Amino acid sequence: MESAFEAILEPLHGLADIYGQLIGLSRDKREAVLENRVDVVAAVTNKEARLLPQVADLEAKRAAAVQSYLAGLGLGGARNIRMEQLIRLIPSAEAKRALESVTDRLSQATDELRRLNDFNQQMMRTHLEYIHYSIDVIAGPSEDEATYHRSLQEQGFSRPSQFDTRA
Repeated sequence: MESAFEAILEPLHGLADIYGQLIGLSRDKREAVLENRVDVVAAVTNKEARLLPQVADLEAKRAAAVQSYLAGLGLGGARNIRMEQLIRLIPSAEAKRALESVTDRLSQATDELRRLNDFNQQMMRTHLEYIHYSIDVIAGPSEDEATYHRSLQEQGFSRPSQFDTRA
């Protein structure tokens, strides 16, 4: 039973380590976006993409280990058990503390990663909107607007820029 519990902890520690790496990469990406270093953003994105299959693999190992542990307890039919529920099923206080520690670490890492990714996505959207706006300013109105410009304005239609639509 102890080896079954260790089989649960091992992928959880691996996940926490990978999430730590992803947090570092997200911070690197934020700096690269701020400095407008597209090459660095692409390199960081490639590194992230190489880590994601490892996350999926470790998650599958964790799920299998949990199912094996539950089967050992006679609860083989339990699916989608939460870590809090699993912690309550563990008889050893030391094992409970170990599992609580790693799940807390994972929870904090996922929250931080989610926060960083949301910020990076918003920053990327803002940069893309600025690029679209710059292109609109440099290129001027499209040919369709030049052709139909007067009749559309008479109907009360005006083409908003990217920034006007957000305001």
